[in-house]
Amino acid sequence: MTEPPLELRPVPHHVFVAIDFETANYSADSASALVLVRVEYGIVTD
Repeated sequence: MTEPPLELRPVPHHVFVAIDFETANYSADSASALVLVRVEYGIVTD
């Protein structure tokens, strides 16, 4: 039996928050942006 295409497979964790932390240069203490995105069942909700 073959597996369904990737886009049709269930999401292992249906609700999660992704974090994007960007720096102005190579130093970890030069934060320039912080973004949090909540994803529910593959849809960005917040």
